Amino acid sequence: MGILVLLAVAALLALIVGAWLLLRFRWLAGFLVGLLGIAALGVAVTLALLGFRFSQYEPVTEQTLLGTLSMRAGSDEQTYRLSMTQGRSSRHYEVTGEQWRLSGTLLEVPQWALFGPTERYFIVHRVEGRFSRLEDELLMQRDEQPEPWYYRLADSGLRQGFRSERLYTPLLPLAAQAIFTIEFRAGTIGLRPVNEPAREALGS
Repeated sequence: MGILVLLAVAALLALIVGAWLLLRFRWLAGFLVGLLGIAALGVAVTLALLGFRFSQYEPVTEQTLLGTLSMRAGSDEQTYRLSMTQGRSSRHYEVTGEQWRLSGTLLEVPQWALFGPTERYFIVHRVEGRFSRLEDELLMQRDEQPEPWYYRLADSGLRQGFRSERLYTPLLPLAAQAIFTIEFRAGTIGLRPVNEPAREALGS
């Protein structure tokens, strides 16, 4: 019992001394101002990151051309190199498997955020390969190469702030030299074959 009393007295003394020091030298006010400043900087960085990431989303209508995707054979029979061109920018992917698909996020930005009519925006997140047999897929050690953490954090914030939907193309066979145009059509991602290898893959 004595130890509890001793601890209580020591805690009370420490509280009195701490409160006196903070009030005497106004450290509490400075500490709170510092916290507010750090919070304001954090909000500024977060908003800048959200704005930069949002600028990478493409505005889409009922039918919008998103880009062109081409394939070529890689170093072995199961590896393919895919290149996606969007305007002046291009992204490159190396996928392994027998099939591929593309995924992205559709954002619906309401009127209050744009001071105008509701608009939709889309971004491609990844192109990935898959094996048709589950056993082969489970044995495959994939390096998914996710997007940088700050992009994933910004995407999460945008999805929480606006209505969002994850969209996928159907799984299609990988085919060397195939070229597709990628289109947004009425709320889905559509593929249009450009050459014969792409038409054969789409028809199989």
